Amino acid sequence: GTGDEKPHALIYGVVDDKVYIGGWSQSSDAPILPSTDPNDGTFWQGTRKGSRDGFLMKVDPATGIVDRSTYFGGDGEDAISSLVEISTGTVFFSGVTASSTGVVSTTCTSTATGFPLCDPAGSNYWQTTNGGGWDSFIARVDGSFQLTLSTFYGGSGNDVTLDMAYQYRPAGSSGPKDRVILVGRSTGTVPQGPNGDFVMNGNGQNSGFLAAFVSTGVIHWATNIQGLNSLQAAVVDDSSLVVMGFTRNYLIDVDGPLPISNGCTDLPGVVSICDPGGNAYTDNVDIEGDHYIGEFMLSSGQLIWSTLVGDWMQEQAYTAFDQFSTVNQINPFGLYRFCDLEVDATHHLYAMGITAQAGDALFPGSYPTPNAPPFYNKGYYANAGESQSDVTLHGFNADRSMFWGSQYGAYFDHLTSGPNADYYMCLYGSDFGSDLVLVEDECLYWVGSTGGQAFPWQCPYPGTSYCELFLPLAPNNAVQGFVTRMSMVGVGVGISGMNESSSN
Repeated sequence: GTGDEKPHALIYGVVDDKVYIGGWSQSSDAPILPSTDPNDGTFWQGTRKGSRDGFLMKVDPATGIVDRSTYFGGDGEDAISSLVEISTGTVFFSGVTASSTGVVSTTCTSTATGFPLCDPAGSNYWQTTNGGGWDSFIARVDGSFQLTLSTFYGGSGNDVTLDMAYQYRPAGSSGPKDRVILVGRSTGTVPQGPNGDFVMNGNGQNSGFLAAFVSTGVIHWATNIQGLNSLQAAVVDDSSLVVMGFTRNYLIDVDGPLPISNGCTDLPGVVSICDPGGNAYTDNVDIEGDHYIGEFMLSSGQLIWSTLVGDWMQEQAYTAFDQFSTVNQINPFGLYRFCDLEVDATHHLYAMGITAQAGDALFPGSYPTPNAPPFYNKGYYANAGESQSDVTLHGFNADRSMFWGSQYGAYFDHLTSGPNADYYMCLYGSDFGSDLVLVEDECLYWVGSTGGQAFPWQCPYPGTSYCELFLPLAPNNAVQGFVTRMSMVGVGVGISGMNESSSN
């Protein structure tokens, strides 16, 4: 359209071989397809109701033709931030809404006013009004674009979904079945289900939250995790859920060091570091804000492993990010994500995050980046510009021991630029990761943006591969996108005693 649009989520729907895209739009003339209401019971919203509405698209990946496209929102600002397909081909989506009330249509189609709600009846979670401030929401459409569930989900604070995950276990298997998980950020207490060994309320400050729903719409278990700025990524590993986010930076979010508890219980006011024993990686020291990784049993909500990952650098890297002068317009709800997770068939976990260089001789830098040849490895570079951000990558074995770590990205030279110029040069060397994609036994992709200065550029097959040189930073070329592929073929990362073919 003629206004601003921003996509935040993209998935490939395996069942119907379509690509689904979600985001937000400020345009009043975004391309809605079909252009008129088909009046066949499917969801169709042809008009933007608020100043910013979510949008949902379905695209044929073979032809690039848009099959369906619709606004989705109410009278306030709304955005779709995450999507997940379940085994039936139904697509769940979530995000954030500032709309205060919703309107239920008897046919679950769009209404003239209010946030679109759909109640399939039964014991599913049902909330007809915004709990306060911003609310998350959870909704689903089937392959024909029929809306079969839509409800507010949130408490009295601001609640924002940043990622989703899905667990499917076939009939007859043990453990929980069909769990749809939301993770995000909350300043209040999210509505909690009847189950859960680890259950914690919010405390009025930023916290992470996770919520697990049955695919019918019933809420199974939900909790806040105090001491976190947010949870930004989630992935299911068999019967467990792994989540990743950031602790609250005590230089930004709270006063004084963050309280830490060495244990696996839900103690209010602290970050619980759960050491399962054995070789599992655990770090219980939070310095200027660190990554947080936690693993929970989906059936019971039991915390079975959690750790901090970080050191003297700021793992939220806000100094670099704040230099985007239009950050509030680009991400009105703070929908930016710096974390992602992937897990392979043999339970190896791959985690992507972010860190900012200290650029100070007082902090020698010992960020955990163990080298595991022939994996890519870039260690801490003491002369890199202060506060410039790098993507971080870590690999964990099935027993959650760390087998690999690396930083990745561009940089500018702290000594050449001089400390006084570091702030103004920060974008030259700053990198932000946004997504990981694992192709089983083949490769690992990561994508994001970079300032491009001294970026580790490679073109594997000149003349065949798409390769674009990074351009010098200019006023109209502040950042550029990147995509990186790391081969996993023939790389053994398994536990001792496993053969290479089972641990690639």
